[in-house]
Amino acid sequence: MTYLKIGWNNRLKKRFLLLTAEGSLLVCHDASSPPEQSVLLQSSCEATVEGEEILDLPKLPSGGCRDHCFALILPQSKCLLQLAETPADCRCDAHSACAVNLSISSTTDVDDI
Repeated sequence: MTYLKIGWNNRLKKRFLLLTAEGSLLVCHDASSPPEQSVLLQSSCEATVEGEEILDLPKLPSGGCRDHCFALILPQSKCLLQLAETPADCRCDAHSACAVNLSISSTTDVDDI
């Protein structure tokens, strides 16, 4: 479980994330719920930013700090902000999202040749 800011409002909600091998990040209410939102990383994620790079950070829950956050920048000025339990978890999650995105991009580039 993680805290996410989804879309326009500045409230963080606790959600379950699933990163698929196909390159989608699924946002679910809990582990057994269907996805509320799906982000196709290859086409919908314009950038990944961490900590101090995040410009519009909402008020964080007790114990949360900027070093625990990363954001996926989406089209139309939207973002998906994650608040992890530790800075190490944050870096791991951000790097996992980037790695899946790069892996899918590399596979697509090879298929196009």
